[in-house]
Amino acid sequence: WPHMADDYPGSIELGHYVLGLRDSVLQEVAENASGSPVSSVKPVVLSRDWPEYGVCGDKCIISLSFESVDQLIGDVTIFVKRQSGLGGFKETPHYEYLNKTQLPVPILYGSLLDDQQMEVLLLEDVQPNTDGDRLLDNPDNLSAFLALAARINALQPEGDYGSSLYYFAMDRGIDRGTQAIEAIWSAAASGQLGADVMTLCSRTRRDALLSLAEFLGRNVPKLERGYTHNEYVPEQIGRRQDKGEMMVFDLRTTGLGPRFVDVAPWLGVPNRVQNRGHTTTELADHYLQQYLGAGGRPVSIETLMSETRMLWQASTISGLDRAYDYALTGNANPEDKDKGRETFQDRLFGDLTQLLETLPDR
Repeated sequence: WPHMADDYPGSIELGHYVLGLRDSVLQEVAENASGSPVSSVKPVVLSRDWPEYGVCGDKCIISLSFESVDQLIGDVTIFVKRQSGLGGFKETPHYEYLNKTQLPVPILYGSLLDDQQMEVLLLEDVQPNTDGDRLLDNPDNLSAFLALAARINALQPEGDYGSSLYYFAMDRGIDRGTQAIEAIWSAAASGQLGADVMTLCSRTRRDALLSLAEFLGRNVPKLERGYTHNEYVPEQIGRRQDKGEMMVFDLRTTGLGPRFVDVAPWLGVPNRVQNRGHTTTELADHYLQQYLGAGGRPVSIETLMSETRMLWQASTISGLDRAYDYALTGNANPEDKDKGRETFQDRLFGDLTQLLETLPDR
């Protein structure tokens, strides 16, 4: 695929790596995927627009043509992903656990480490979502998206797997956001962040946001922990090829987190931001019914709404440092830095406005 080699050089290398695997390894993968004993297997790397499967790691799609012990000929399509340097986080244990729970994630047909000890996953081929956030404009998709999060969050892993889970805290992000608030107000006063941000940045509002950040820094770490995906966004959603069932993939950050962090971007936002025909309370009620129905620990809708609001505020404050940097430098768009600055000045204005709107609810 010469047109892909420059942008995604790992795809070629990963394809060659898969083709070079021992027949016994690919035979086992084919057997796991086909559900039948296999006597021989032939791998072929397919050309497909695979980059939609998330942004991390090298990826390729292969077809395994096989002959069964009964001399029946067939083929299965496998999605292959090799992790890049991600601080030691592995997806295999999460796929193994979630496959056992029958939660809709891609089936894990096998995994191994390459010669650089990078994890290589051989998974069920899933049709990825290519519509981004537009996926949730469809009411049925939004309902299914929240229900799937509820099923994940209701799980309570035990044993060695449960005790091995990493906790993804938000403390450092809040600290960075606090520093960003001070920097934003200083830059805004000299007009470096545009007229809209300048008019927003009064001393009273700065003090109110700093007070909010201090409140969140003390209280978010106290929130009950739960099983979370931690990057639960529409870009990590796909469909099962034969049934169209909604699935979630890219499990590298799966572990423990504040228990409702996965749905905070949809339940914790101000109502005017939730513009898909439902109030946040209505969405929270739907999520809560699914969460409790899946065995989640009892919780009131008032607590759910309070925690998701705090988590949304904490996430938004955590993002202020990057938005500020890009609004100042334009580095998010190296080819047109003026456009990059304009885009992120608008985003910074929107984030600050929405945060200020939520202050009376604290």
